[in-house]
Amino acid sequence: MKICGMSDTTFLKKLEERELKYLGKIAKNRKVRVKLKSLNEIEIRIDELAKSLPSQKFKPVILSLEKTKKVWVTTFTASTSRIFE
Repeated sequence: MKICGMSDTTFLKKLEERELKYLGKIAKNRKVRVKLKSLNEIEIRIDELAKSLPSQKFKPVILSLEKTKKVWVTTFTASTSRIFE
């Protein structure tokens, strides 16, 4: 699994073509498109999306850095206009 920035459009398109899984990182003020349970698609800032999710969706992950750090993580599927336009 590759961790990459969401600005490398060509690389991400190749991953999508090969149906490979990857982790992406984006700025908290970046807008993404997500499908709701009602099957409607909305565009929302990533920080607003995170705030709208129930706390049970997040799991703690301990990062082993110079100083151990706990972060809360969740996963979801979204798209950005830059990749899919």
